[in-house]
Amino acid sequence: MRGVMYIPTLARGAWLLLPFLSGCSMPSELGRPEWARVVLSAPAAVSLELLISQNFLVTEESVQLIDSTTDTVTVPFDERYSLGAPARFLVRARNVSQQTVSFRFKVFLEARSWMDEDKTLAPGEEAQFVYRYTEPTAY
Repeated sequence: MRGVMYIPTLARGAWLLLPFLSGCSMPSELGRPEWARVVLSAPAAVSLELLISQNFLVTEESVQLIDSTTDTVTVPFDERYSLGAPARFLVRARNVSQQTVSFRFKVFLEARSWMDEDKTLAPGEEAQFVYRYTEPTAY
């Protein structure tokens, strides 16, 4: 059975796990994605800390990073990332400013949109997207 895990989160420790297991559903029919694209937009310039990882473990209560890169980016932001094998991708946006920020958070796998949400983050809060293709859940 092929499995795809999409885990949106908002704020510290607030986890919402939405398993999306597929047999004959569209994600498995599309095959393993080769790339992911992150698009962040806002009406005014916003700075966010952006963490990207393809090497992590998902447990029942958290995502444990094994390896990641972190950069401060200015919104608008549009970047494409090649996916390795296994195809997994984590992107976490964190508000590093002293004020609340609002932005649109989009993630594409190949040309297919997997996340398109408006986010409002208080200082220190974060939002993330996690994708794992054909991997069983770790718990």
